[in-house]
Amino acid sequence: MAIKNKIGLVLSGGGARGAYEVGVLKFIREKLYRDIGVKVKFDIFCGTSIGAINACYLAATAISPQRGLQELIDVWLSMRFEDVVQFGLQQLLRTPRLLLGDLPFYRDREGRLGGLLNTMPLERLVMDQIPWSGIRQGLQHGLFEAISVTATDVMSGLSTVFIERRDLSVPLWSRDRQIITRPTRIRPEHALASAAIPVLFPAIMIEGRYYTDGGVRQNTPISPALRLGANKLLVIGLRHEEKSPQSLPAENVSNLSRFPGLPFIIGKILNALLLDHLDYDLDRLKRFNTLLEGGKIVYGPDFENKINGVLLPMRQASYRHVEAVAIRPSVDLGYIASLQAKNGRFSKNNKGILARYLKHTAISQDAVDADLLSYLLFDADYARDLIELGYQDAANKQDELARLFLEDIQE
Repeated sequence: MAIKNKIGLVLSGGGARGAYEVGVLKFIREKLYRDIGVKVKFDIFCGTSIGAINACYLAATAISPQRGLQELIDVWLSMRFEDVVQFGLQQLLRTPRLLLGDLPFYRDREGRLGGLLNTMPLERLVMDQIPWSGIRQGLQHGLFEAISVTATDVMSGLSTVFIERRDLSVPLWSRDRQIITRPTRIRPEHALASAAIPVLFPAIMIEGRYYTDGGVRQNTPISPALRLGANKLLVIGLRHEEKSPQSLPAENVSNLSRFPGLPFIIGKILNALLLDHLDYDLDRLKRFNTLLEGGKIVYGPDFENKINGVLLPMRQASYRHVEAVAIRPSVDLGYIASLQAKNGRFSKNNKGILARYLKHTAISQDAVDADLLSYLLFDADYARDLIELGYQDAANKQDELARLFLEDIQE
């Protein structure tokens, strides 16, 4: 018996790297749709950090997904670095107090706390460009079933999964004490809190508590998609699969001749904080699929129901076969960011303190790593490169994607 597909879209965190996710979706909505001849539909949207913002945009425009995606692409391609992230004299003077922990100095009327950078332009972009009422309308009309946004509670350090479904209910969840679920109406503050890169972006207040980047504990939110009922997953990661000196052009590889600068160190810290468990999560899915398939061979087709009858009360979720397609950058996004920062057009369009400092770092840094740049470079030229890369990486997995959207799962 065929089980109806419930396809979950899982979008990862990574700041300005999020344009890559849009490129993958562009291929699916355009080329894949024409090739396989079926309507591409996502039933569950799950996002963390910049992935949360992208997920909210897609869910809010589910009534017209093709047009909504094009509008999202247009937003990315209209960005100018200094119109999105700002660092001026005011932020420079406040930096020592932030680093020394004088947080009350940073609390403002809008409920933001801390943050080295002024992200008000980015916040206005999120609030003004996303048709937030569309999320509720899409749920009411059955265009999709659920959306989740993951953020991190600053005081407790716990992951909080904000969930919106039609009836505002929350399905059975894990008993993991590090994860809290909150039924809610998803609003701009949830997406902005999820995308608040630690230290760099201010934490956002929601219902009296401060939240920061969800990627600190759950950078690729596969678990919420499964708990919300997905039996198929499209997972888009933002980390290069084989990030090593061997994967980059030889002429750009060199040994460190001096201790790396602050941007290099901050980039590595962000990579450590926004740890990606994608490989581990995908391996777990494969092991569970193998276990279920083997159990049916040995114990018969009713094995899955019997094992879930025993385990469901203990783990608050059933085991089921889940097919997943993961797409990740084939090129180091830090390397692409470095090339863009060295581009004369970037200097011409961005003349502020932060832009000049990042360009100087990109030029003078011996190491090829430009992780901090790759998180912060909200700029049209960089976004265009990532969209093109995402499109090509998705094209290289066209057969897997076609199966994901075409085939029902057999029980």
